[in-house]
Amino acid sequence: MSQNDDNIKYWSDCWKATTSAVQTEQDEDKVAERWNQRWEKRPKRPEGSGPGEEMMRRSSLETIGFLEENGFKIKGSKILDIGCGPGVLSIPLARLGAEVTSLDISSTSLERVAEAAEKESLDVETMVCSWWSADIDKLGLRNKYDLVIASRTPSINDAETLERMMACSKNLCYYSSFLNVGENREHMEIMKLLSGEEKEPEGMMRNRHHQAYTMFFPFMYLYFAGYRPVVKINQKEREKEVKWEDAAEKAMRFFGHGHDLDDETKDKVRNYYRDASKEGMYRKSPSGCHGMMIWDVNGRL
Repeated sequence: MSQNDDNIKYWSDCWKATTSAVQTEQDEDKVAERWNQRWEKRPKRPEGSGPGEEMMRRSSLETIGFLEENGFKIKGSKILDIGCGPGVLSIPLARLGAEVTSLDISSTSLERVAEAAEKESLDVETMVCSWWSADIDKLGLRNKYDLVIASRTPSINDAETLERMMACSKNLCYYSSFLNVGENREHMEIMKLLSGEEKEPEGMMRNRHHQAYTMFFPFMYLYFAGYRPVVKINQKEREKEVKWEDAAEKAMRFFGHGHDLDDETKDKVRNYYRDASKEGMYRKSPSGCHGMMIWDVNGRL
């Protein structure tokens, strides 16, 4: 075995161990149920009308621009969107003339994709599936698509799921995720406040999850395997001043992801931001970077 083969094996083992440490639920049916519950709690809103929708719209435009800058022709192409969620990329790509297969473990999120596609008569097929155990040959996905996408999804959690992704593409793959460096100090302080403990509470596993699913792992795996992805890094959120009420609402959405916070907890979060503000404004620190990469599955060195 060559040194590079050793590097690939050791890196694959490291990647697997890191994601396994934060993937506490192994039962895929329970994972699907949890994601369904999360989407059921999120009200359906007209596009661009609620918190976060404008950010997602900008993100999808940025992704489309990145694809086009690197020579991908969307119109007439076949695209697989792994872990598509509510169709943040699937729907815009279909609007531009792509034939899209939207795959997700959550049937609830796919119902929203299908509803949006039907409303606009878009060429979108939905597929309920866990990528962790997908049999791409039985599903008829192998070597079928011009582009395979995995954007900000835990579907790609090790070398095996990444290789499975590439096996579905005839040409290009696109991956995006966050590049977090260290813990979010603001969130750590709030979690300690909520738990009443000085030590790191169990709830910080959410931050651990974001660090485990960073772009760093798949990028280094591709590099060791001989691929040279084109990469673009953007700062996710720069330092800025916001009204403390807005910062508190955003934090409550973060900590309430998947469940409802009680009134006492909400008051604690609001008090934290109010007390940390100056003249009603809270200064937010930079919160990490977002990375995108695209590579040719046939372009191995």
